[in-house]
Amino acid sequence: MAKKNLDPTKLFDFISILFTDKKAFDKLKPYEKARHFFMINRFMSITLPVQANYLQHLKANPAEVINYWQETMTRLYNRVPSWMYIKTKKAKEAAKKTKFVEDATIKEYCERLGYSRRQINEALEFFPEKMTEELIQFEKLRKQ
Repeated sequence: MAKKNLDPTKLFDFISILFTDKKAFDKLKPYEKARHFFMINRFMSITLPVQANYLQHLKANPAEVINYWQETMTRLYNRVPSWMYIKTKKAKEAAKKTKFVEDATIKEYCERLGYSRRQINEALEFFPEKMTEELIQFEKLRKQ
C-alpha cells in the first residue's frame, strides 16, 4: 500500500493517502481533510468539472466533500492518476520571447511616436508579425 511516513498536512502526501491508503484516510480528522478542500476540488475539476462545481457550494461540508472524492476516485483509480501532477500555472510564453530588438529601441520608438510601452506590448500581442517587422525596421533606421 502507501508509505507509512506520509504527512497529511502536505498537499501531495494527502493526495497519496486519499488514493492509496484507505485506513490512514479514515483515521484523519475532519479538519485535516477540510484543510485541502480547495486544492483537491480544483484538481478534481480537471476531469470532473460538473461535480467539482456542485461541490464548491459554500454550505457544503469540506470534509464530506473530500470523503466523496475519496470514495468516487478510488473506484476509478488504484493509485494517484498522472493528471493530478500537471502544472497549475500557465506557461509564460510572453516572458520567454526571444528579443528581436533592444529595449532602448522600443523606448525611443515610444518617445518619437508618442506611444506608451503598454500600447507597444498590446500591439505585439495582437499583431505580432506587423509590430515586430516595424520595430526591426525602426531599429535599422536608428542604427544608420
